[in-house]
Amino acid sequence: MASELRVDRIIPVSGVPTGGAGGIIQMKHDVVTSQVVVTTATWTDIGNSVTITPKSTTNYFYVFFEGQFNMTTNGSQGYGINIYKDGVAVTTSPNDGGSPYDFYKDETRLYNRACKMYFAQCGTTNAVTFDVRFRPYNNQNTVSCYGSETQQNLIVMEVSG
Repeated sequence: MASELRVDRIIPVSGVPTGGAGGIIQMKHDVVTSQVVVTTATWTDIGNSVTITPKSTTNYFYVFFEGQFNMTTNGSQGYGINIYKDGVAVTTSPNDGGSPYDFYKDETRLYNRACKMYFAQCGTTNAVTFDVRFRPYNNQNTVSCYGSETQQNLIVMEVSG
């Protein structure tokens, strides 16, 4: 005989910690393995997208992205990555004269595995879409969200509040 447990919220025995959240209500994941190349200083969607409909306005979103980014140019270079919620950036990248960078290097190549996280109260029970965008430091650089040998992962969780 099989049993099934269905609940709207999961609260730890000791209660929800101050400033924290409880158990995972739902989780969605998206993987992209195709390459996206950007040569202009514009925020460009890399193809990762997750739509999730929260169960409660008082729950929280925990969004985690990680992926491979590569740059090969002459001289200084860098890039920024951000998580977007319904088309609006919900994370930030440091700025240097108006050019964003999460990673910056004064050499000719920059290869690294990057990540970005976002945590905030849901505030709605309507469907919400998260995506990830990146851009080079300036118009002289080319940044690639690398494909063929690796993947980019976007994980979105709803956590009880």
